[in-house]
Amino acid sequence: NEIKQTIEGKHNWIVLDKTVIYANCGGEVADWGWIEVDGHKLEVFDAIKGPNGQHFHNILCPKGIALKVGSEVKVLVNKDAKKIISATHTSEHLIQSALQELVDVNVKQMGALKNHHKLTFDFQYHEKLTDKQLQDIEQLINSWIQKDIKVETYLKTLEEAQAMGAKAYFTEVYKKVKEKLRVVKAGDVSCEICAGRHVKSLKDIEKELKKSLT
Repeated sequence: NEIKQTIEGKHNWIVLDKTVIYANCGGEVADWGWIEVDGHKLEVFDAIKGPNGQHFHNILCPKGIALKVGSEVKVLVNKDAKKIISATHTSEHLIQSALQELVDVNVKQMGALKNHHKLTFDFQYHEKLTDKQLQDIEQLINSWIQKDIKVETYLKTLEEAQAMGAKAYFTEVYKKVKEKLRVVKAGDVSCEICAGRHVKSLKDIEKELKKSLT
C-alpha cells in the first residue's frame, strides 16, 4: 500500500494501491473501516475512486503519526455496516422489479441513495402512485424476501449479460469497460449489471435491516 505524506492533526486523503474498502459510488456510500499503521488504528471517514483507478481514503491523522509514501498498512472494514448497505442495495433492485411488474414495465431508476440508515429510489412516472399500489409493491417485495431466493453473481461481457436478461441502464458506459461486467441475479425476480454490494439471499435483507433497528 502506498501513502502520500500526511499532515498531523488534519484530515488527509490517503492513496492505496489496493483496499477492501468499497468506495462511494452510484449513490452507495463507502464502507466504514480503519487503517492500521505502526500500532495505531485510524478511522476511514470516506473513500472515493480516483480518475486512474486509485483508491482515496479520508482519515484524520493524529499528532505524532507521520505517514509517508511506501508505508505499509493494514486495511480493515466494518463487516456489520457492509451487510446493512448490502441489504439496502439488494432492496433497491427489488423495488425496480416490483415497479416494473405492478406499475409500468418501462419504469427505471433515475437515482438512489443506499446508506446505513435508509434507501431512497428515484424514478419518473406520469402520475402519483396510489396507496393501493404502494401497498401491493410492499407486499410483493416482502413475498420475494420470504421465499429466501439465492442471490448469485456472474462476470459477463455486455452481450452475454444482455442475453441472460440483465438490465443495463448505462449501456454506453458499459461498452467502454474492458473487463467483464458483474451481473447480480436473484432467481427470476431481478437481474441487473451492478458492481455494488449485495446480500447472498433475499432473507438476509430482513435479518440485516432488523439488526440495524435494534
